[in-house]
Amino acid sequence: MISVPITIDLVSDVTCPWCIVGFKKLEQALGQTEFSQPVSIQWQPFELNPGLPPQGELLLDNLQRKYNMSKADSENFSARLKSIGESLDFEFNIGEDFRMYDTKAAHRLLTWAQQFNLQTELKLKLFQFNFSESLNISDTEILLSACEAVGLNVEEARAALDDELIRKKTDAEQQFWLQSGIQSVPSIILNRKYLINGAQEPEQIAKVFEKINSEALTET
Repeated sequence: MISVPITIDLVSDVTCPWCIVGFKKLEQALGQTEFSQPVSIQWQPFELNPGLPPQGELLLDNLQRKYNMSKADSENFSARLKSIGESLDFEFNIGEDFRMYDTKAAHRLLTWAQQFNLQTELKLKLFQFNFSESLNISDTEILLSACEAVGLNVEEARAALDDELIRKKTDAEQQFWLQSGIQSVPSIILNRKYLINGAQEPEQIAKVFEKINSEALTET
């Protein structure tokens, strides 16, 4: 039994496949662990590909540019993701024409959605739109459609995209994590102290829960 409150910051990007994989494994760890105190989750912004043009960039080109992957490597990567997704009840539908898109606007909407306690729902819908349906998640109407799908007010969401305070808050949050040393995603930070890098297995995440609980009890 974990008897202390757990706060989870998930630093991630909607275009990062390992971020949805990591979240699914986190979900499993949460389901396998008994908590007596609330567990809160907050998604934090991280842009993997800032400044992409409106038409995005082919995944193959992106992987070649950033990681020097060949076409065969990219195809193997896509097949591996599909298999992992099936094991986690998430559909990766990544073909040769799959594109990466700028996520700056998506992050602003996620910042805005937090006040309505719909941040996780919106994030998961954006993951679905991106990886399962190959939609352009930099397109305003696609983003608003995701908001509507999870019960957010579309006109308020449209206004949030142009809200200067939301822009500043989102940028400041991203800078905070960058300056804190986060350079890759997913990064899961528990109670602003314990860092889990990458998409770790549920058992490993559960061990961190136990460590937090043990250390907290020792301190008291």
